Amino acid sequence: MGDPTTTAAALPTDPTEASSAEEAKRELTKEEINLLPVRAYHGPAVVVESDDAIAEAIKGLRGKVLGFDIEAKPCFKRGESHPPALVQLCGSKMAVLFRIQKLSYTDGLWRLLEDSSVLKVGVGLQRDVKDLQAVRPFSPGGFLDLTAMTVPLGIKAAGLRSLAANILGFRIGKGAQTSNWEAPALSSGQISYAATDAWVGREIYLALDALREEASLPPPEPLRFDEI
Repeated sequence: MGDPTTTAAALPTDPTEASSAEEAKRELTKEEINLLPVRAYHGPAVVVESDDAIAEAIKGLRGKVLGFDIEAKPCFKRGESHPPALVQLCGSKMAVLFRIQKLSYTDGLWRLLEDSSVLKVGVGLQRDVKDLQAVRPFSPGGFLDLTAMTVPLGIKAAGLRSLAANILGFRIGKGAQTSNWEAPALSSGQISYAATDAWVGREIYLALDALREEASLPPPEPLRFDEI
């Protein structure tokens, strides 16, 4: 797999402990959220920075549901913008962070993003996919925004951090959110932050899917290509 950066530790116990559907409908206040414990992803996290590491990293993303997110260098001036620098995917066994600005041959990654048989779950996916399409045109497949699950359940919470608090009962940190994602090397804090965002999206999906089945609701529809 080339020379990726890897961190490994035991996964948090019971990451998908969800409240009942009725409990999840009550949106927590900021004060209530601030009282919750902070949790982060502690499983294996691989940073892919070379073309020869792509294929093996993708093989490690087992399963049909992947947490998805992207990161870009933050903007501090009006009119400033930066393309995505990182694509994060997390499966049941590991998280993989693709530093797309360092990769020249990324067909394996784009094929995965086009594969409608593999769900890529998260929040704000329409904007994320548009930003990625500006880097390289592709036909997205299997992207499911978590709002397609929360709205039918009557859950008002929106945003990854709010959903983690309301659905999973813990907070996730913001420490590296505005850090430089185009830095020559990612810090351990950046790796943890990026992997956590992808991981928690998947955990929220699993918890919401259990609530959906409990409520006898039909499976949610992934985003249609013409909606992106």
